[in-house]
Amino acid sequence: MLFDLDLIGQRHGWRVQNLTKSGCSFGLIDGQDCGKYNGNLKRELNANPPDILIMSSQMYGDTAVDDLVTILGPLQKRGVRVVLLDDVPTSPGESSVYQCAERAAKVTDCEFPWNVGGGTPKLREAASKLPGVTSMSMNKWICPEGLDKCPVAIGNVFVYRQTSHLTNSFVLTTVALMERELVAAKVLPRVTMQLQ
Repeated sequence: MLFDLDLIGQRHGWRVQNLTKSGCSFGLIDGQDCGKYNGNLKRELNANPPDILIMSSQMYGDTAVDDLVTILGPLQKRGVRVVLLDDVPTSPGESSVYQCAERAAKVTDCEFPWNVGGGTPKLREAASKLPGVTSMSMNKWICPEGLDKCPVAIGNVFVYRQTSHLTNSFVLTTVALMERELVAAKVLPRVTMQLQ
């Protein structure tokens, strides 16, 4: 969803910084490589706190919720607006959804059961422990509730590139929707983009 935020940021005068490392959830201890990255990230956030921190994650580990509360609570006290974005619905397989679509007789053969995303329950639990945190979800456009299965493509655009990563092409179709969610959450003052 970074592309959404960058385009929205340009419209609203934000400087958007991507502070992610592939394969690492944000926490206190998360493997050797991720632990080092997360330590550096926490130092950066404390040294240069952003006005708004928007994050999502798959949230691995038993201490993920407490870790997030421990990290985000002090940032909130310093005036950082925290927005936790639900994790996207996740394919249960390890292969990419588009590779499945290449092999399948029909693209619908690669659809997978509706779910809230692996990290969403822990993100919501962390939000419940952090007063003033905004929780948001884009999942109603990615895998609408009421469907038995999550679509692989919407409007001839592939949704997923891997089990839990969205394609840039799909994300670009949701920019105006994301902006509206941010306005509804009172993170942005007004809508600037037309729905197409």
